[in-house]
Amino acid sequence: MRAAVRAAVRTSLRASLRASLRASLCATLLAGIAATGCLARRPSRTIADVCQGRTVGASLSLVIDSLGRGASPGLHRLQGERFAVALTLANPISAVRCEDRSGDAYVNRDALPDALAGATSSHGGKWMVEGTRVSVNLNPGVFDDNLQFVLPLDGAAGTWSLSTFAGRVAWGRLLITER
Repeated sequence: MRAAVRAAVRTSLRASLRASLRASLCATLLAGIAATGCLARRPSRTIADVCQGRTVGASLSLVIDSLGRGASPGLHRLQGERFAVALTLANPISAVRCEDRSGDAYVNRDALPDALAGATSSHGGKWMVEGTRVSVNLNPGVFDDNLQFVLPLDGAAGTWSLSTFAGRVAWGRLLITER
């Protein structure tokens, strides 16, 4: 019995030692990678940096300026309101030309009114450079309830729109609030 207990303790100690060595090796490797600058940098706040392959984090003010036919009563009550929105454009592809860049987009859905939050995917959206602007589809693959952002690469005010089967039902300005 004692031999069995000793063997179990030895096995446990060996496993613990191996796990400890693995953890310290991983920590050392991560520290080395961080020291060489290989880990992702802090997101840029400049939209044009998507052309440099950087991830961009933009603080925006979404203004509900106009409503079309088919806009819900909830949207009508919000006309003229502003909502602070955080947008992240993740840039995983290392395309050579800016026009060929695209990636995933994420928005803080909790900051949006329900009528707009429902038009975004909980898994994030997609963005792509189109000429001198970045187009963001926050509900890709869905034909109804699509929230779209268009942001100029030069950092000027952009636009947003909400489309349903009835067409474009709401739109307005996207103002960059923090640089």
